[in-house]
Formats: sequence, C-alpha cells, structure tokens
Amino acid sequence: MGGLLGFWKRRHGKSVEDWLNEGIVCFSKREYEKGLICIDKALKIGPLNVNAWLAKGTIFESLGKYEEAVKCYDKALEIDQNNAFAWYGKGANLAFLNKHEEALF
Repeated sequence: MGGLLGFWKRRHGKSVEDWLNEGIVCFSKREYEKGLICIDKALKIGPLNVNAWLAKGTIFESLGKYEEAVKCYDKALEIDQNNAFAWYGKGANLAFLNKHEEALF
C-alpha cells in the first residue's frame, strides 16, 4: 500500500473509512454500542466526514435516542446543507419526538 493513505495507515492505524466501515458492519449486526465506538473513532480522525455523522445519527435512531440523532443530522447539515439524507433523518427523528412543526422546516 503506497501513497498518502499507506503512510497514514502505517503511522496511525485505521483510516476514517476503515472505522466508518467497521461501524456500519457493527450496525448491520445490531451491535449498536460497538458501532458508535467505531464511528466516534472515525469522527476523531475526520470530524467533517458527513457519512460518519449520518451513520451515527442512524445508530442513535435505532437505539430510540432521537434527540441525539437530530444532533448528528444537524452536524451533517452544518457540513453539507444540501444533504438529502441528513434532512430526511432530521425530519424523521423530529417526527418521532412529536415535533411535527419543526420537522416541516
């Protein structure tokens, strides 16, 4: 493995994508707490990774932690205000919280 990615992995271990992928695998196995740990490690390396924020929001939603999910989707929208997945996730979780007025905007 060469280049910048190879250098990063040799020096620091897993990349943002590695941790994100591992978190998604944990999510698919319903190992939500392990998934959150992996996603947090991805975000520590790449705090502006929209996909990591979306994944974290999805895990919180699966745990019924809708307020936390909304915060993750808001963070994703700070990074990419046009992200349709973040808008959908935010609206759905606001609806779960019976905040229907907010979900419309």
